[in-house]
Amino acid sequence: MKTQIASLFALLVALNSSVLAAPSSATAAASTPFGFNVDKIVQPINDEIARGATEMTVLHMMGTAMSKLSPNVWVYFGYHPIVADGQNRGCDTMVITFVDGKVSDLKIVNARATMVIAANLKHQPAGVMVAQK
Repeated sequence: MKTQIASLFALLVALNSSVLAAPSSATAAASTPFGFNVDKIVQPINDEIARGATEMTVLHMMGTAMSKLSPNVWVYFGYHPIVADGQNRGCDTMVITFVDGKVSDLKIVNARATMVIAANLKHQPAGVMVAQK
């Protein structure tokens, strides 16, 4: 579990650094993983989801995840960041990561970043089980 979280963290750091490199064309934008960190999700009824919210809070406010990349990484489609330059760079997918049943990360990413996150999670080594004598 800790290696999975560490690997996911490394991927998210890589996604954050991609914010600095603007794609040169629409084709490059679609093929380049890209994402935005999100501080909170504000629902129309003024409820908020932020880091530390429980899985039950997310289920209550957003419903069942449209997809789960793992039991701890939930995906919701149709969210768009509000950015100063008006360029959301194809990001329309909310990825919510949980640790110990609480939101640890909120990110809006494009389709390519979602695929990269999913591929990274699939290639995590299985945990070692140890039995006591």
